[in-house]
Amino acid sequence: LLVLAIGIIWSIAIQLWAGKALDLMSVMLPTILAIVGLAAMIHFMNKYRALVQEGWDKEAAIQKAYSQLVFPVFLTSLTTALGFFT
Repeated sequence: LLVLAIGIIWSIAIQLWAGKALDLMSVMLPTILAIVGLAAMIHFMNKYRALVQEGWDKEAAIQKAYSQLVFPVFLTSLTTALGFFT
């Protein structure tokens, strides 16, 4: 959650630093980022827990969950972002 919060703060800071005026999308951005980020985190945590229950050690389960889910989670985040840009 800390990484997600830092990402949201950075996105707001970059908008303010760039001088972008507040509009409807920029005000909704923290909520959208939180929802997408939490959804990705839930997918990773579910996969990690399933691997640990199968008998994987914690370090190996983290690496396997990440390697299996990084591309699918990236694609879902990308398509969500593209949907908001259109």
